[in-house]
Amino acid sequence: FEFPAERANDTVKFSRAHVYLTATPYWDRNENGVFDGDDAWLPTLYNAMDPKGATQPMPLRNQPPKIFFALDPNTQVDVFVQPETTFTAATFSWYSTDEDGDQTVTKYVVALNDTTTPSQQITIPGNIKLLSLVVPRSVSDTATSVVSADVYRGTYITPPVKIGTIGGLKINALNKFFVQAIDVAGDSSHFISMPTGNARWYVKKPRGKLLIIADYIYSDSNTALSFYQSVLPQVGAGQFSEFEVLKISQGLSAEDKKNNRVGRNTPPFYDPALIFTLHLFDVVLWYTDMWPSLSVAQIPLYEYIHNSSHQGKVIYSTLFETSVDPSGALKDFAPIDSVSQVDLVSPTRPLPVYGDSRIPGGYYVYPDSSDPDIFPTLRFSTPPATHNPMYVRPIYKRSDARYIYRLQDDIRNPIRYVYTVTSLDFRAVDAIGDNAWACGVNGIIYHTSDKGLTWQMQAEGNSYTLQSIQMLDANNGWAVGNLGTILTTNNGGTSWANNSIVTIANFQAVHFVSASTGFIVGNYGTIAKTTNGGGGWNSLTSGTQQTLNDVNFLNDSVGIIVGDAGMVLTTSDNGSNWQSIVSSTTRNLYSIDFASSNKAFAVGRQGQVVKLTSTNDGGSWSATQVVSNTSNELRSVSFVNENLGWIFGNGGIILKVSTGAEDTLSAVSSGVSQNLNGSVFTNGTQGWCVGANGLLLRTDNGSATWTTQPHGVLNVGIIDGAKSFVFLSLPLHRLNGNGTVKDFLEHVLFQEFTLP
Repeated sequence: FEFPAERANDTVKFSRAHVYLTATPYWDRNENGVFDGDDAWLPTLYNAMDPKGATQPMPLRNQPPKIFFALDPNTQVDVFVQPETTFTAATFSWYSTDEDGDQTVTKYVVALNDTTTPSQQITIPGNIKLLSLVVPRSVSDTATSVVSADVYRGTYITPPVKIGTIGGLKINALNKFFVQAIDVAGDSSHFISMPTGNARWYVKKPRGKLLIIADYIYSDSNTALSFYQSVLPQVGAGQFSEFEVLKISQGLSAEDKKNNRVGRNTPPFYDPALIFTLHLFDVVLWYTDMWPSLSVAQIPLYEYIHNSSHQGKVIYSTLFETSVDPSGALKDFAPIDSVSQVDLVSPTRPLPVYGDSRIPGGYYVYPDSSDPDIFPTLRFSTPPATHNPMYVRPIYKRSDARYIYRLQDDIRNPIRYVYTVTSLDFRAVDAIGDNAWACGVNGIIYHTSDKGLTWQMQAEGNSYTLQSIQMLDANNGWAVGNLGTILTTNNGGTSWANNSIVTIANFQAVHFVSASTGFIVGNYGTIAKTTNGGGGWNSLTSGTQQTLNDVNFLNDSVGIIVGDAGMVLTTSDNGSNWQSIVSSTTRNLYSIDFASSNKAFAVGRQGQVVKLTSTNDGGSWSATQVVSNTSNELRSVSFVNENLGWIFGNGGIILKVSTGAEDTLSAVSSGVSQNLNGSVFTNGTQGWCVGANGLLLRTDNGSATWTTQPHGVLNVGIIDGAKSFVFLSLPLHRLNGNGTVKDFLEHVLFQEFTLP
């Protein structure tokens, strides 16, 4: 057992054989060396004897503790180094050890600049090995030389708690921090100091309300910082002529930033000093290159704008490289839901090439006009370069935020950037006239009422992937998907009612032959039928456990289902009974459509095309294969009339189907490389196709050419609902054509933000 030696109010008897405790022992829960709080007396141990006998000769010789500055207070692996210059907020951490047991270190003495002056010292418990010194602006603004600093314990995870004050901190001067460990016997380590050697720690008095954080190492880093330093004094009546700059990426490479390495002027992101530093200012203007230090920003910026005692305001301007936000940090602190993973490229080229990441000088960034609170127009600068290199990506707002800026349409020839409304995959599409609906992964449903010029997301209250959608008319429609998902609308998708059923089956397709009669197919050979407009669904016998992928009807009576392993089921009695036929393939079939009353085509895996032929208007069917000359998966088939159809598949493949005396397939360029998953034609010329990564294609000339939809809004700016965070996915310092950045900053700082 253990006992403290030379401890006040304890009497220790010892012999060669046994040790007795004659003072009543207690459990020191908070390890502060005195009986208080929720400590517990242990009277049953009074006069207790060690049954094994004493093995340690007396008297004991105590060993002094040792102490080291450490990045992690729990290990000595990484040495903590304070930035050479800080504002009036700094964090220090250390690691201590003792040969008599690390738990024997009971307290630390912290000193500023002098280890002999009591007013410049503070004693803290031994369980605190990381503390922050903070001088609030209410004190530093009027200070001229030496001030007292508040002392806080706590990390970025645990809320900071003030535990005292310490005097002797010099403002606008060099300082030195000391710490000493003391053990239970009263023995102590030497004072260690920070900084050491030729290093220095200069404490700078903060000026102004605004802090610029330069997270930027691109080749024009000096030009970028000079721009902000020149434009801020012009804002308003000079209220922001004084400001401070913190270069958090100084000395880092792009690889360092991507690997979350912290610059020498920046405390680690798990260090609370950065949070305290932000709170010395009312506004933070944080700008980055295409490798934003998201792990550094993630926790401090979230805390900064959510702190109830001092809610800061943020303007955040960034770019994106090919790897976008891999840890999902952006949505933790910024008012965005996601960033598109898809590179913005020309519809005529599947991959980015040189120039796709460049925006011409003079291009506009227009304010969103859907809200009466209009931001000023921004414009890309022309000199010194004719183009501005960057990675442009659409951003999607959080539900409590609103869009404030969009990038103008590209007018170059060829077009160098286009965009999609979502980065998620679309699985199916249906259309009525100028209206179209597309559904897909995570339950997304998007709708256009203007031939695809603009698309709006429709709320459906479902997160499961939707595999199929059918609109009976402009108001009434159905969508089905994974785990028994069934959605229906009677108002064009303004709202979707969830009529899902409890099943493990994934529904792959839905088809209604009338307002009352409809069918759903899915895996495990699922066929479900309703005869009362979805009021109830009855399970039908399919005779298979294969996944059934699509269902289509020629009329009220004749229908065909296709599925995995070449499964083809037919009916001629309105789906009451289904019979399988030999399909001439064992490959998965994904889509079926009728060319006429006696001819239908199914498409599937590895370029499989199967023609189904009837001699009695669908009473019976026979199958033959059609050569497609492709090994790509074919995902969708749509016929315009009995002589013309279109097949869509992986890798952006489009095949034209010409029927007649002979059936021929010929390739047509889609201009894209994404997988094409669903298609529909509303007449002989107007058609739609949807695919991976939010791809939307439209043709107005019978598929001779396809254009990427939508054409219009490329959102690049968002403000949160509390009007405390403005997010731009473009570099603000390159948007000063016609002096527009000054107008932007005045609008944000004086109209959007409410500042003390």
